[in-house]
Amino acid sequence: MKTSVAFLFAALLAGGATAHAQSPVGNFEVRTTRGIPAGKIAVDLSPDSELGRDLRRLVMEKLAKTGHEVGFSGGHILKLQVNLQRGLPPAASGRGDDPIDRRTGIDAQRPTPQGPARAFEQPRPGGSRNDLLSISMTIHGLQSRELLWSANASCRVGANDAFGAGRNMIDNIFAQPNASRKGEADCPI
Repeated sequence: MKTSVAFLFAALLAGGATAHAQSPVGNFEVRTTRGIPAGKIAVDLSPDSELGRDLRRLVMEKLAKTGHEVGFSGGHILKLQVNLQRGLPPAASGRGDDPIDRRTGIDAQRPTPQGPARAFEQPRPGGSRNDLLSISMTIHGLQSRELLWSANASCRVGANDAFGAGRNMIDNIFAQPNASRKGEADCPI
């Protein structure tokens, strides 16, 4: 009997480790060859959005705290991309049923919105995480165009959690910005 219980416990632990490694909630990765270079760092945001501008401000604050001069031009350029895809299907354990085209980032099953675009979308009801927030940052060498540093993070978020998730992802990345590492993002629950 004790052997059966021990075997069941070991199987549950192994299953939990596998589920943790394939978390549908979110993850992050930092890759560095030489780290964030010394000197001034300009932060270039693409695409421009209210959420993107708020997260760019946080990235600039983190860079300033590490001793870098920051701005919008001059020096090395940190390219920051902030994307929020709304209305994804519920998280699945695998990628086989994911309708997002990885080349274009377009959801083929989502209808094209009708009417004028709104700068601010009202919060939507519901607590499910049907939106995907992804952040990507890269720094290339000034002369060589060699990739010196990159960071990527993504979180499945609820309708009103995008800024909090973005802040947590940026905090994770800049906790050890010059160490190559990856793990599960600190996504809001």
